[in-house]
Amino acid sequence: MERFQNVIRFALQGHTHNEDFQVAMSLTHPDKAVGLNSIGGSLTPYTEKNPSFMVIEFDALTMLPINMKTYSFNLDEANAVAGDKPGWAFLHDWLETYQLPDMSPASMKQLSERFLTDQALTNQYEWNRGRQYGSKPTNANGGYLYCNTSSTETYQKNECQKNLGNETPAVSFHGLSGEIIGDWIIGNWVNIRD
Repeated sequence: MERFQNVIRFALQGHTHNEDFQVAMSLTHPDKAVGLNSIGGSLTPYTEKNPSFMVIEFDALTMLPINMKTYSFNLDEANAVAGDKPGWAFLHDWLETYQLPDMSPASMKQLSERFLTDQALTNQYEWNRGRQYGSKPTNANGGYLYCNTSSTETYQKNECQKNLGNETPAVSFHGLSGEIIGDWIIGNWVNIRD
């Protein structure tokens, strides 16, 4: 991402069924955020998640994201009324909900860092990951969310967890994540030397 950050302005993925983001960090300047990956929620409910879709607004000149808005419908409410059709409703606005000045990689990195100190924000983000399915969490794991969102590389996430004092397996195939399997097979193919 670092080498082509002026060309690749934004990345959008799916498949995890969670609404998430990841910040791509510079390999040569590890404190610099250089890219943003948005991981959209799913239309399928999967397990304990409400269906959703996201509308992403882009600046027409720069093609940079300027906001993301999530729409969802509540499965419990839709199933409670026999024969009724689900109604899509606005769920949240990323700039407003997370009090972001913009959608830049640097702002998203700061959001990630806030998970370590702001429990109310952490609970809201965790609830929004599943599109507010069930009760709002009261004690979401800010360290996990920080490590999950502050990098795009599995080995960096594992190192982050170790730095926070959490044990992580060297290789975890939990959920058979393509990211984890790919990182394990390829390894850390970039070697930075001073």
